[in-house]
Amino acid sequence: QSLHYFREALRRDPSYARAHAGLADSLVTLAVYGAKAPADVVPSARASAKRALELDPTLASAHACLGCIESLHDWSWATAAREFRHAISLGPEEGSAHQALATNYLVPLGRFDEALSELQLAMALDPLSLAVSCTLGVTLFYAARYDDAERALLDTLRLDDRFSFAHLFLSHVRAAQGRFPEAISSVERALQLGGRVPEALGALGYALAASGAADGARGVLEELTSLSQRRYSSPASFAQIHIGLGDREAALDAVARGAELRAFDLAWLLLRPQFAPLRSEPRFDAV
Repeated sequence: QSLHYFREALRRDPSYARAHAGLADSLVTLAVYGAKAPADVVPSARASAKRALELDPTLASAHACLGCIESLHDWSWATAAREFRHAISLGPEEGSAHQALATNYLVPLGRFDEALSELQLAMALDPLSLAVSCTLGVTLFYAARYDDAERALLDTLRLDDRFSFAHLFLSHVRAAQGRFPEAISSVERALQLGGRVPEALGALGYALAASGAADGARGVLEELTSLSQRRYSSPASFAQIHIGLGDREAALDAVARGAELRAFDLAWLLLRPQFAPLRSEPRFDAV
């Protein structure tokens, strides 16, 4: 819906820089959340962000959007850092710029203390943002601070219990702690609220497999395979289930496919405990 309205704004005023920046942000967000393939949105997002900056070089959001593309798609970390830092210098009061720096640059590089500092700033600037609040829990999860992550995610759900992404990461936290019945319950809530999307199906399949319900996991894998014929599904979601089922080769094939597609979620793969069994594999190391 946001894409529709930004495009309508640009139809009425093609020189409206903020509409170009908003269009870029919406497109990148679709890739970040795995709703669209990077190849389908990144070229347009990059062009829209650059057009916004041609019209108004001071737009922090456009620089932050380019930072996301440079980090999560191009894997050009130094360039991404410059874009994120420039965005913050232009708009220090914009919580989303601090969040983007933390989530899409500092966290993938394992710089958790710096990331948490940026997120605290973002929360101070935008205390009711579900995305910022949830990102705090996600960062603590990647830092393997599972008890703290659970508390932070529950805080997000106290703001709005319908935020499916928080339920999804609550499932990841509980699976990492071996609390598989609770993990399954959490991801089922995410699926109920957010639809049967690939990332949540991957989490469900992994939790089922890790809990010993291999047949259930295979059923989820079949559902994910069928879904992938109709819409983009990150290969990392398939890899999760294969890891749970103990099929390393299939998991490694999926990770390699993700690299070919420049799947955005590969940026955090080294930090995800589900992928620990692959870390000694040369093919995983190469990716």
